[in-house]
Amino acid sequence: MIVAPIMASLGICFPKTASRAISSASATADAMEVLAPVALGTKKIMEVLGKANACIVWGGGVNMAAADDKLIQIRNPLRLDPQPLLISSILAKKKAEGAQFVVLDVPVGRGAKVATIDAARDLARSFEVYGTKLGLRIMVSVSDGSEPLLQTLGPALEARAVVDILSSRGKNGEGTLLEKACLQAGILLHMIRGVTREEGYRIAQYQVENGRAWEKMREIICAQGGNGNVTPQSIEVGQCRETVFSRMDGRIAHVDNHEISRVIRALGAPKDKLAGMVIHVKKGQRISSGEALYELVAKTPQSLKAGIEAAKNASVVELDRVVLDVV
Repeated sequence: MIVAPIMASLGICFPKTASRAISSASATADAMEVLAPVALGTKKIMEVLGKANACIVWGGGVNMAAADDKLIQIRNPLRLDPQPLLISSILAKKKAEGAQFVVLDVPVGRGAKVATIDAARDLARSFEVYGTKLGLRIMVSVSDGSEPLLQTLGPALEARAVVDILSSRGKNGEGTLLEKACLQAGILLHMIRGVTREEGYRIAQYQVENGRAWEKMREIICAQGGNGNVTPQSIEVGQCRETVFSRMDGRIAHVDNHEISRVIRALGAPKDKLAGMVIHVKKGQRISSGEALYELVAKTPQSLKAGIEAAKNASVVELDRVVLDVV
């Protein structure tokens, strides 16, 4: 949702088809749907591209990879995302939509789908081999996925974060997400225009800082049928809240993506766009007993209750004690 407007603002046609969440609490299509309709047919997508030179739509709405769409309907309720289907699902859509240049990201680490750097490299090589056989020019980056990129998670909260980053020209919001988006855009610009990845990064960063990426995002939102005058404050999120506090002094050892997704799904996401979680701590931070770790966000008291029960059985945040004992 940040890469697309950056690339389109540079005159590059960027028809982004995105997935809905299968095992996570929110995917790109879920978050974008907070801002504009994403279940668009081929004719409407072509109209959007004509107006904005980019789109961010749900891939299952255009019937490009029919067999994959049926498999996703099976996998989604079971939360299954096996690697062979992951590879074929992603590459089938890229081939079907006629993509020429593809950059994929493989997050690696505890709590991510890929646990080790070696496994991530193997997956990256598989994408490159099969992508090349399909005639795609493909590059794969391996990134740290051991912690969430955002402190605010869930469809509406993530959409709010993206709008905040772009509308503030990168001054507000989560710097980690913006950094990663500019790096990804830099790789694409390296592939398409032949600049170095470092030059591509700086170009992408400049498009955010000069406001052109935000203006392009507003065009995309309007073209897809949303409100281009959206602000972070105008995006509704759940009003039922519950904060989880630390029961001990210590240092944050790990914030687990997998456990976060499990709890947020119990709150109702991704179907309920208002559900989510606000993380108040980061890895390495020292914390005292009674300080807030994270906050659950829900639409209804019933959903909040389900999320609280899930949180009791989840290790969302793990602490190392600074002092183990005094003898």
